[in-house]
Amino acid sequence: MSKVTYLLGAGASAGTYPVVDDMANAIGHIARQLNGIVNTERGKTDRNNELMEQFEIARKDMVALQEGCEGHLSIDTYLRKLFLSARDKSDLHKYHQAKSSIVLFFELYRYYSKTIDKRYDAFLAALLKEGDLTMPDSMNIVSWNYDYEIERAYKNYDNRLLDIDQAFNVLNISYKNSRHCGDLRNKFGIVKINGTIGYHNQEYYQKIGLGARINSEIVEYEQQGQHLFPIIQNYIELTYNNPWMPSISFAWDQDSGERKIMENLKHAVEETELLIVIGYSFPYFNREIDRMLFNNLVTMKRKGYKIIVQDPYNAESIIENIMGLNNTIRSSSFNIKLDKKQFYIPHELK
Repeated sequence: MSKVTYLLGAGASAGTYPVVDDMANAIGHIARQLNGIVNTERGKTDRNNELMEQFEIARKDMVALQEGCEGHLSIDTYLRKLFLSARDKSDLHKYHQAKSSIVLFFELYRYYSKTIDKRYDAFLAALLKEGDLTMPDSMNIVSWNYDYEIERAYKNYDNRLLDIDQAFNVLNISYKNSRHCGDLRNKFGIVKINGTIGYHNQEYYQKIGLGARINSEIVEYEQQGQHLFPIIQNYIELTYNNPWMPSISFAWDQDSGERKIMENLKHAVEETELLIVIGYSFPYFNREIDRMLFNNLVTMKRKGYKIIVQDPYNAESIIENIMGLNNTIRSSSFNIKLDKKQFYIPHELK
């Protein structure tokens, strides 16, 4: 079966989460919100005092993550430094702590910014089949993002789903460090190369997110502490008191799950005749995997493939980066789309 494959980067979620240049400020804003709650709630009751100790730990973790971002080009660069500076694999505490802090940031940012990116909403509205609400088997999504925006958007369409975990199963999502790695051949699926916001244990069971409400109503500032209590408690429990590990997994991290996603990546690309790149700049950190993807595309399809780059600002430089991954890719294989209001949907998808 010939397929259309979407390759998504951080820009695909720019309508909901901050881009690289804004990340440190956004993390700092969350730290200040936590500090305000601590100052408001501390001293009310003994129970509040215990909870505020946890909030204070979370606030300090946010401050440390903010400082790390401010001192480096990107959050990925900061995490790469922590990984490389560890003396050995048993000395990765700061690295894993920073990953946990990223999980907390994304959950809290989503709490305060409750919108779902309209592009994901429009994308699903156009492609979901009536009745069973499934995506076309003639397409795949390969994502470098560890957020779960498409899962959130999908849950809004299927009111039978109780939580994000169920959306993962329905959408046939594969990700590092998990028990699940669904087959992409002849069916729709999503591969999340950088893992996902959440935690896994030694048996590779997964906890997605920290329990932030998907459709939480806007609440008064004085009530925010109560709404955030379960999120912070889950964060402290999973980060400090349990044998759980953050499920964010960068390109340089090994996949320790029972089933590996690299084979799924190969299957996704080997059936691809049209590759659509959205919001992805091909950073150096990811080059080894990106090269494998495009080598497979060229080897399996030879000249029988097309690549669409949807980017209103940097399409030419993205094309240059892609051509640098495999020198047999020609400029005639590319088409540029400039629309930034919605994801491009080709006529090949039926």
